[in-house]
Amino acid sequence: MHEEGAAYTVPVNAIAPGAGYLDGNMTFAFPKDVATITVNVTKFAAGGAGLVANFSMGDFYQQPGGKGPMHTITEGTIDIKITP
Repeated sequence: MHEEGAAYTVPVNAIAPGAGYLDGNMTFAFPKDVATITVNVTKFAAGGAGLVANFSMGDFYQQPGGKGPMHTITEGTIDIKITP
């Protein structure tokens, strides 16, 4: 997740375009529509010290181009706390 000013985005690259998740030994990392991914961050601390966010990611495929099994993630919460 990237933070720039007051905006938070999920990075997109050729390996995992936007976001992904694991379900057992299967990786779903290809969103049907990257524009549908939303992130609402309520806490963001530099260096990964803390992050709390609600997200909605929509439809994900196991393979690019809408191939393989599809899963839908409508909402969830990320809450990460790292302490030394």
